[in-house]
Amino acid sequence: MKIGVGSLNQVKVSAVLSVLEPLGHDVFGMDARSEVSAQPLSDDETVQGALNRAKFVAKHADMGIGLEAGVETLNDTMYLVNWGVLT
Repeated sequence: MKIGVGSLNQVKVSAVLSVLEPLGHDVFGMDARSEVSAQPLSDDETVQGALNRAKFVAKHADMGIGLEAGVETLNDTMYLVNWGVLT
C-alpha cells in the first residue's frame, strides 16, 4: 500500500516509516499545508490541521496521514497536544 505523510518533516515521516515500512508499505512524505495557524491554539484547530494534511496527501496515495502539533489551554495551563488523522 502506498501511504503518504502530509509533511516533509523528517521526524514525522520517520515515525510513520518505523511502524508501516516493516509491514511492507511504501511510505513517503509530501509537502502539505495545514491551512491553520503556524501554532494551533486549540484541539479543534490542531485536529483540523492534521485532517487538512491527510486529505491533501491522500489524493496522491492509497492512504493519507496528517500529523499536527498544537497547544490547548485547560484550567489556565497550556498543554502540548499532538493529533494524527488517517484518511
